[in-house]
Amino acid sequence: MNRPHIGIALVAFLSVIGGCSFADRVADAPSVARPESELDVLKRQYVRALEVPYPADNPYSEEKRLLGQALFFDPRLSKTGTLSCASCHNPALGWQDGLALGQGHKGNKLARHSPTILNVAWAPALFWDGRADSLEAQATGPMLADAEMGMTEQTVLTRVKATPGYKPMFAAAFPEKNINLTTIAAAIATYERTVVSERA
Repeated sequence: MNRPHIGIALVAFLSVIGGCSFADRVADAPSVARPESELDVLKRQYVRALEVPYPADNPYSEEKRLLGQALFFDPRLSKTGTLSCASCHNPALGWQDGLALGQGHKGNKLARHSPTILNVAWAPALFWDGRADSLEAQATGPMLADAEMGMTEQTVLTRVKATPGYKPMFAAAFPEKNINLTTIAAAIATYERTVVSERA
């Protein structure tokens, strides 16, 4: 018997009498816990969420999302009929407007940049000063701001109620509820929560 065969036989014999392979012994070895680093802690905070969070008082429905999408892109919700939510949060421009400062009613230059709404479902505070604690609280703010969309609550409701197609959409999204600022905001907020970045 030549020497290479002796070596192979010896390895096989040792494996048999050892009762398990080298790989098995490594797998069975007790693992040593590595102390968690600051980087590990930071990474854990930014793990991609498995699902979009919806508040208990405004759960997701497809009817609500479709209504919110229609409202989000509707310029009739501005005084001049030329601005929509999407004017400042354009999907073709990363859900912002591509301008250093936003433009409001009649081209009025606003004091602040229009932020993206990508992943806004996870935002703990909204508006640049953080004064709104939910998308529902934020959604109709720009409509009613003189410098932005320049509307009043009554004008918003009059236009929405007079727009063909909205009545059945509201009935489907909010059974037994009226068309009002609360349901308008809830629908827009539902749609905005679906604006989620793709996997990198």
